[in-house]
Amino acid sequence: LLLLDQHAAHERILLEKLGKDLSGGNLSRQGLLLPEVVELPPAEAEIIEEHLADLGRMGFELEPAGGRTFWLKSTPQIFSTEDPLPILREMIREISSWQKGADLGQFFDSLIKMMACRSAIQAGRTLGGQEAHALLSDLQKCRFPSHCPHGRPTLLRITHSDLEKMFGRK
Repeated sequence: LLLLDQHAAHERILLEKLGKDLSGGNLSRQGLLLPEVVELPPAEAEIIEEHLADLGRMGFELEPAGGRTFWLKSTPQIFSTEDPLPILREMIREISSWQKGADLGQFFDSLIKMMACRSAIQAGRTLGGQEAHALLSDLQKCRFPSHCPHGRPTLLRITHSDLEKMFGRK
């Protein structure tokens, strides 16, 4: 019997895909039909202005629109089915917590983990058979399929012997 933590498994798959795409410079983006207006507190706006190119590399194309306001013109493709603004705002808060002048390249891992976690299939969502098989197939292709980025297992295996022990049969 295999038990799959679909969120942890999908998070692992996305983390490895994002890491590979980012290092290869080909992170898929989704252009927005109508740019979103993003207004930030002054301190965050100043820091983000400093990191526009880094955010662009991560798939968030932001363009200054004056003062504390930016136009969000594209987002990473993995967010195409959900609202990217809460994730972007969380990333901006994270970047703002680092000291001024910090090299965002040093922090890409934590930002990629955040992106993978927020865009992964949510626990409790019912998957169809094909979706579940695709998830397992993609997980098997990962370099580190056994655990999510937070260290939780993606799969648990319960053998016939384990079941016998659990029911006091052995």
